Amino acid sequence: MQKYKLLVHGQNLLTDVDGVRQRLGFYTNVFVEAFTPADAESRAIDVLREDAHLRDVALNAEDDPMRFSADEVAEVESFDGVRLPRQGLSFYEEKSHDIKDVA
Repeated sequence: MQKYKLLVHGQNLLTDVDGVRQRLGFYTNVFVEAFTPADAESRAIDVLREDAHLRDVALNAEDDPMRFSADEVAEVESFDGVRLPRQGLSFYEEKSHDIKDVA
């Protein structure tokens, strides 16, 4: 298997920020071993779906899940010096969703 670094874009994370429910998007680097770039993307998304921190802060209903996509996929030589399986988490406020029904 090859080693991959993926920049994954998460969207539709409903969470509480300073007492206010908001929908956030985020970017994070995910590191996985996989057979192909497509396999790496699938494995990286699985890592995020199983991420305890994201599950703890997510308030999404079952019929309103977070969405994930890999914006960049790169094969790397090693995982030396990185935090596995995920490193970094940059949030932004999503403006495209109407969240009045979740208050």
